[in-house]
Amino acid sequence: MAGLISCQWQQWVVFSLSRWAENGQLLPLAIVHSGWQCILLVRPCLCAFSNPDSQSFKVEKMLSHRTVAFLDEQADSSHLVYPEGGLLFSYQYAYKRAHCCLNGDMRNALYNVGLNKYSEITEQAANDLARFFQRALGVYTKDTPTDCTVLAACNLIDYLKEDLQHDLVEFVMEDGDYDMTATFEMASRSRNDYSRLELFWSVD
Repeated sequence: MAGLISCQWQQWVVFSLSRWAENGQLLPLAIVHSGWQCILLVRPCLCAFSNPDSQSFKVEKMLSHRTVAFLDEQADSSHLVYPEGGLLFSYQYAYKRAHCCLNGDMRNALYNVGLNKYSEITEQAANDLARFFQRALGVYTKDTPTDCTVLAACNLIDYLKEDLQHDLVEFVMEDGDYDMTATFEMASRSRNDYSRLELFWSVD
């Protein structure tokens, strides 16, 4: 199974979601601390415990079945092009920990409603994401993203907005010679929740 889980032993929960390359199934893992350790295996849709010290829980803002299915479809297509590599993705969620997970200007924006720098994905970032999907599918010859990959990028941006209801978002892409990494960092001012989606592809 690809992916790692991390958790700080305080009253918050971190989820990690990774694609199982062996069978194409998605099986998220959650670790919850409430004086004892509990490991849960759950299938999407993912849920977060709002109060780890009680036995009750409610569903928080996590990735929807639609978003997971979209990412899985992109990963399957990429693995057909790069059998020894392809697209991988992971998702992390921190309940009421945005103030600890964010850094720099984005953390300042958490407390400054008037700072609009991180309110929306920029047009350049959307084009970069489209280029990420295009190369993940093996199309190196075109510098301008195709209509298909532009649509894929716009769909993912819209899905994340609808799923997480974030009002802070930053997209960063790293372009290597034979691999690329695209990362979304998202947060909610009102809930103080933090989410991170990382996409990665390589030729091997």
